[in-house]
Amino acid sequence: MQARFLAGGPKYEFEELINYLNLGSLRDKLKIKEESTVVRLPHKPTSSKPRQKIQRRYGHNIKDWWFKCINTVQIHFRKLGKVPKGKRDKTAFILFVAFQHLNKETAFEKLTKINDELIGFSLEELEGLTKTAKITTYNYRKETLAEYLEELLGYCPEYLCTKPKIKLSSDEIRQRQSEAAKCTAAKKRNNSQEIVAKAIKQLTKETGRKPTQRQVAERAGVGLRTVKRYWFCQV
Repeated sequence: MQARFLAGGPKYEFEELINYLNLGSLRDKLKIKEESTVVRLPHKPTSSKPRQKIQRRYGHNIKDWWFKCINTVQIHFRKLGKVPKGKRDKTAFILFVAFQHLNKETAFEKLTKINDELIGFSLEELEGLTKTAKITTYNYRKETLAEYLEELLGYCPEYLCTKPKIKLSSDEIRQRQSEAAKCTAAKKRNNSQEIVAKAIKQLTKETGRKPTQRQVAERAGVGLRTVKRYWFCQV
């Protein structure tokens, strides 16, 4: 390291200047002080405790099927407003079995809440219906649960379907795409025709006479060509 004095005079190396000014002891004190300001953090040992795994809400084990079963049944009958009388027994039973698989301590309490909302049994009827299930564990196979829900709901939930997906050939894919395109085009034509017919009916009612094609196009918000395409179907 070098030091330079710009006012003139002889030049000194840093060490020579220290010695010349007899500042060696001061340099050593400053060096010690500088080193003492360096804080060395202790090394943190790697924890041997295994990381906690985050459980997925849905998976592929039987508990996940039961959890989905509860949700599927509730959603289905909430759409209907309530459970029909002919299906109340089967609904209450399968829900209780599902709750039992998740938590036996809270199963009946959870069932009573759904019963009050959708099923409509008295507490005594509910107690009698679940009496056997409280002492017997019903371990349904996936296929059996699928059949039960299909009979109860009228369809098999997708997560319980065991039928393998059929791989389509390129020709079959193209054919299905073509059929879908034709179906979409047909719906679009029908929709346009209905719009034109509605506009003609409104204008005729308002004016008491047959409207022009341009008037219909403006009212329907479609092109003049579209009106011409369906004109003779309406007049």
